[in-house]
Amino acid sequence: MGNITVWFGNSTKQDRQALQRVVHSAERITHLEVTDLQIIYYKQCQTKARRIVKDPTQPNNRLFSLLRSEKSFHSLKTNTERLKRSFFPQAIRGN
Repeated sequence: MGNITVWFGNSTKQDRQALQRVVHSAERITHLEVTDLQIIYYKQCQTKARRIVKDPTQPNNRLFSLLRSEKSFHSLKTNTERLKRSFFPQAIRGN
């Protein structure tokens, strides 16, 4: 599920609904409850952001360092919905 940070934020509503139908079908077949995709997405964003912040050699570490205040991250200013739903704004919002 690590790649969910790449595609989920910019997927369309129709794509998410279609994927959710597949998840519900899998739940019925396996009789197991699957975590909501939105929750998985936010958790993966947070995990990836923590890894970036901890690794000073990671190229994006500087971006998180610049946006960090004493206790939290500052939001990125975005002009488009697509950028708002991408990894960095989502990861910063989630931390």
